[in-house]
Amino acid sequence: MSYDEKYRRRTLEYRQEGHTYAQTSKVFKVAVNTIRSWEKQLKSEGHLKKHAVIRPFKKLILKNLRRISTLILTPF
Repeated sequence: MSYDEKYRRRTLEYRQEGHTYAQTSKVFKVAVNTIRSWEKQLKSEGHLKKHAVIRPFKKLILKNLRRISTLILTPF
């Protein structure tokens, strides 16, 4: 799930007010590991913007496609 930058910032502000990770997690319904990663991102990159998700192209292999199509099209 992707969270808005304002939501991330408010979550970290709440944490910096002196609340524990558990309290922050419960109030904002965000995992403790997520809060820690946001803190790490803010410290290292200086912002809380979402990173673009880059997914690799899924190549269909023609030989496998033919084999699957013959299995599907073959009557029982």
